[in-house]
Amino acid sequence: MNKGDDIYSLHNFEFLAIAFAQMAVQGRTVDIDAVTGNMDETHRKWFTERYLHWLAISRQEPK
Repeated sequence: MNKGDDIYSLHNFEFLAIAFAQMAVQGRTVDIDAVTGNMDETHRKWFTERYLHWLAISRQEPK
């Protein structure tokens, strides 16, 4: 992502990555390709990395 990207947009994307990761851990179907389908390659890569990061963390939390 470029330094000039709006900080609020990044927070929104981070929130969405966390939310989708939590949904996946809960057993809900998350089609990450559909979620990122309209993103350009740079944003798709960034979002997918953040999603996988939060997915790993969510799976480690005690239930």
